[in-house]
Amino acid sequence: MIARAYTYIRWLSLDIVAGAVFVSAFLSRELGVSLTTVESALLALAVWSVYTIDHLRDSAKGHLTTERRKFHFRNRRMLKMLLGLSVAITVVLLCFVSNTVLFLGLGLAGFVGAYLLLAQSLKGMKECAGALLYSTGILLVPFVKGELSAVLPIGVLLFLLAFLNLLIYAVLERADDAREGFHSFVHQFGERPAGVVIWITAILSFVGSVVMFCFDYSVMLVLFFVVATLVHVLIWRVGWFHTNERYRIIGDLIFLFPGILLLLERV
Repeated sequence: MIARAYTYIRWLSLDIVAGAVFVSAFLSRELGVSLTTVESALLALAVWSVYTIDHLRDSAKGHLTTERRKFHFRNRRMLKMLLGLSVAITVVLLCFVSNTVLFLGLGLAGFVGAYLLLAQSLKGMKECAGALLYSTGILLVPFVKGELSAVLPIGVLLFLLAFLNLLIYAVLERADDAREGFHSFVHQFGERPAGVVIWITAILSFVGSVVMFCFDYSVMLVLFFVVATLVHVLIWRVGWFHTNERYRIIGDLIFLFPGILLLLERV
């Protein structure tokens, strides 16, 4: 029962939404930035809407073999209604943010729209573009309210982590993507070059985290990036994670880790 419920949570991308909100709250706290409830709600709605649109678009292609895409195809009408509701709530909430956040958010929304339209045309650059948009969205408010010199290094590490996540998924799901006609970095450049890029990205993320510690960033912040990087290498290299989408479960859950760190900081 619990396992089935969690499966639906994953198919609806609610775990990814929760991860984005936790990461945003954690990084904002580490940067000394105040994040309002409205800003967190807008982030949650935006992340869910983007992932849902992406899944609905993928499910419309036919020849579906994965349960996630079959679920979105079966429930496409309900999901489209929920998308409409999400957009309506977003429009209302935008009235309660600053002009700077509003304009930058709308600009980012334009880039996200272009990404959704051109995702399959991007082919080998899809994972890179997705990681860039994800990290930019997470750090949009800290960028507006915080110091650029402090936000930028964290943004680079968050981009590397998101890119690592998406690239590992692309490698492990290459067979399903090929059967359903989807293109990724792996299909464009090959599995071996993808593996090399994964190792380089993981090393850069790990080394970057250590360097941040040397520049007086908090231990909790460094701990998040180090643990998240090591976990991603683990789910990529250890075969046990490759069955029943265990790699996706762990790979998505690691972004909830900042929620635990937030609780620890309050103890």
